[in-house]
Amino acid sequence: MLAANQLSFYLRDDAGQPKLPTDGRLPGGMEALPGVVPRALDSAAEVLIARPELMRLENQIRRAGNRLQLRKNALKPRFDVSLELASGIGGVGEGGVSRDSTDTIFGLKFSVPIQRRQAQGRVDQARAELDALQLRRQQVEERIALELQGIVLGLTFAEQVADLAATDVVLSQKLELAEIERFRNGASDFFLVNLREQTVAQAQIREISARLDARVAEVTFDAGTLNLRNLALE
Repeated sequence: MLAANQLSFYLRDDAGQPKLPTDGRLPGGMEALPGVVPRALDSAAEVLIARPELMRLENQIRRAGNRLQLRKNALKPRFDVSLELASGIGGVGEGGVSRDSTDTIFGLKFSVPIQRRQAQGRVDQARAELDALQLRRQQVEERIALELQGIVLGLTFAEQVADLAATDVVLSQKLELAEIERFRNGASDFFLVNLREQTVAQAQIREISARLDARVAEVTFDAGTLNLRNLALE
């Protein structure tokens, strides 16, 4: 299941979306091992939004979109309207009172960009940068989603292994008690009792190791899902 999850990043459907390979794609003569049913991942969309790498890409995409819009505006004709007010200061000038009144000047200016090829090239460059960033965001989103799914699978598997190790301890202890009872009835010896005690100790060590692995997987899960409270960071 873990291998299939990792492979799905490179295996795509007709729409270009990650596709989880099925058991039917295995080579002939091979059978898939029983899969692990992962625990549910709550609010995956919220986790994706809060990831720092995606937030950084979103800021870059917004800046690229603004640059594209500005460069598009440079291709458009420009129409400027101006209004000026002129009033004489001081005494009457040489032109007499007719040149000394307050004048209102209204102006219109219409301009068309001449170097359109250069401006169009800058627009195409900005659009290509924006498309590249959007594609990068899609790849990062898919990578994070698969990474989270892999973490969930790892955590589920670690918890199941820990539960099996705990069951192994209980069964080993039962066998130990049964062997001690047989020894009391004269049907066993010290060697077999000691062997059962060693088996219990080894099972307990395996359970401790499995619980540690499950705890590490849980911390990895909290880090991947940005659970700051469980990480004692808030």
